[in-house]
Amino acid sequence: MREDLAGQAARYAAEVRDLRERFERAKKTGVLPEGIKEKAVQLSAQLNRLLVQALPVYRSRHLDDPGLPAVLTPVLRDLKDLAESDLPAHEKQLIGELALAEGWPELPDIPDADGFDAGRYNGETFYGCVRGDVSAFVFGDEGDVLLFEKNQDRWQCREQPVLTSCFADGAVMESDSACLIKNLDGGVDRISYSRMDSAGKLAKAPLF
Repeated sequence: MREDLAGQAARYAAEVRDLRERFERAKKTGVLPEGIKEKAVQLSAQLNRLLVQALPVYRSRHLDDPGLPAVLTPVLRDLKDLAESDLPAHEKQLIGELALAEGWPELPDIPDADGFDAGRYNGETFYGCVRGDVSAFVFGDEGDVLLFEKNQDRWQCREQPVLTSCFADGAVMESDSACLIKNLDGGVDRISYSRMDSAGKLAKAPLF
């Protein structure tokens, strides 16, 4: 039977304690035991594997953290200026796709998320959705933007909107943590949030 994440973490912690004790003894004797360097390298790789496994667990538990809200930043003032803009080629391509889209599909492709209840948002109608494999942004007619994430093979919805007073006439996913939207003034904005998407980021997170 495969050891669960908590068991792996406990075993890792025990091996780290043992290695530290060996280092302390080596400092006193001035002799570095055989294999201690190799063990340190092995434990470093083991830590990285543990962090990768822990990423979806962390995201699942911290989806409603107050520090997660998204930011809205201007990308292009007017779609008519796209050809002359100095935006990167990949952004131009995505914005070109956005410009050709005619509004939203009649039935938004909202993920089937655990516990999602549209009635929680005071009768707001969610008219648009843009989604990738692991995240989605859902737009309401009162200006709320909801964030959905797929963690541990199931979709979840953040209880509080990541943005308010935000209205869009179309959207396209740019990455797992960002989408481009066509605003009501004929320009393009980016919605993005700080997705925990790497072992390095998780290693720096205040877990306690």
